[in-house]
Amino acid sequence: MGIVRQESIKTTFFSAIGVAIGFLSQVFVFTNLLLPSIIGLIKVIQSFANLFSHFSLFNLPGSTLRFFPYFRNKNNGHNGYLPFVMILATFGFIIFFILTIAFRTQILNMYVERSLLFTQHFNIVFPVIIGISLMSLLSSYLRSLFKLVYAAIVKDIYIKVFTLISVLLYYFEIIDFDGFLVTFAGAYALSSLLLLIYVISIGEFHWKINRAFVDKKIVKKMANYASYGYLSEIVQTSIIEVDKLMIAAMLSLHSTGIYGIVALFSTVLNLPQQAISNISGSIIAQAFKDNDLRKVNELYKKTSLNQLIIGSLIFMLIWFNVDAVLSFMPDDYKNGKYVILILISMKLFDMGTGINGGIINLSKYYRYMLLLNVVSLIIAVSANLILIPIHGIIGAAWATCIAIVFFNVLKLSLIWWKLKLLPFSIHYLKALGIFIVVSFFAFKLPTFKLGIENQDINSFFDIAVNSIAIFAVFSVLTLSFKVSEDVNDMYNKLILRIRSWFNQ
Repeated sequence: MGIVRQESIKTTFFSAIGVAIGFLSQVFVFTNLLLPSIIGLIKVIQSFANLFSHFSLFNLPGSTLRFFPYFRNKNNGHNGYLPFVMILATFGFIIFFILTIAFRTQILNMYVERSLLFTQHFNIVFPVIIGISLMSLLSSYLRSLFKLVYAAIVKDIYIKVFTLISVLLYYFEIIDFDGFLVTFAGAYALSSLLLLIYVISIGEFHWKINRAFVDKKIVKKMANYASYGYLSEIVQTSIIEVDKLMIAAMLSLHSTGIYGIVALFSTVLNLPQQAISNISGSIIAQAFKDNDLRKVNELYKKTSLNQLIIGSLIFMLIWFNVDAVLSFMPDDYKNGKYVILILISMKLFDMGTGINGGIINLSKYYRYMLLLNVVSLIIAVSANLILIPIHGIIGAAWATCIAIVFFNVLKLSLIWWKLKLLPFSIHYLKALGIFIVVSFFAFKLPTFKLGIENQDINSFFDIAVNSIAIFAVFSVLTLSFKVSEDVNDMYNKLILRIRSWFNQ
């Protein structure tokens, strides 16, 4: 876990800054400067772009993690792996573009009645798709090279800052609405360009393809793997994005905007999970290549435990401060309180099951992921069709929760069936026990006020006191009961550094 921990800390630091910028800007700035319908338009564009970028990429990012170890050779430019996959990605985008134009009318007809604004600005989806696709491809390449920090800076900080600037320019009428959308799309294009420049600057962009190495045998293996992963990736992304797309089609962009904003609370829990999986994927790929199942098992248990610890802390910080946070937002968003609870509960369960998806995708049982994803997508779409008309955005949250929980249960079952591995241990039970105890403690905390009339200041003070109390009690219990070797090790190193600073 040494490499995983070091890279996770660096990546998490910059990703945390990006999450903070994105969360604060969208929750407190966007909601007060933009209409919910405009926010909804942005969310639908992002969902479409995320989904259809997977169509054009042919699962190349996933294939990179699986097969790059076979290509890795610094002296000969990794046998030209990067230009090889970039050519394939370009070919994929051309196919996607032609198909989208051919079925444009059918796509827009689903939204013309309830989300007309999206149909009027549908073309802005294409530059966003290009940006997301190139960033995904380059990020997976850097991930395989164990160089993910700069990618996190570009993807998690730059885009959010640039988007915030575009919103401010639009609000102060420096640019019109069309200019705002162009600037929004430009953030993705420029971010991908920055990643490309970085790859060139570190000497890892190579033009020449080693045709002798890229023979029919290796291409066949990659095509076989990618064909299953391709459909699986599309289906899995659909599960994640289908709620917002169906809300826009069945309700309105206004509802999509509210749902998209309150759903951001669950993305905060996604931060440590992404950081750990970004680097552990390469290690798992190497472990399977070396037939080292013991290493896979070790990673499985440690990542599950550490994700549960971090996730449960973030869960409590969010839920037990939710009323105070919502008080800073327009009244429309208060209707999303229980959407937040459902989605962060779902995300905590997802984190607690560890890197099960990565293990399956990088093992010889990757074909099963397609079946698991298809079943989960059917559940997600069916649940949305049933629950959205009845319960609105809360129904969409329940549909997503049901699909993701069921998906993780299937993955856990498959790994146990085929590899006889489970992520649970006695330390895992300790972490769950501490989560329950601290949650009860947080539930009993009173509302803290400064005794002044300013509601914003009172809310901010309440958030600060609650957060400090929850963090302190949780940290003391987690460290005292030695729940995680990694957490205690990080704490001890931090104390040593602090002491060394004072001694100097």
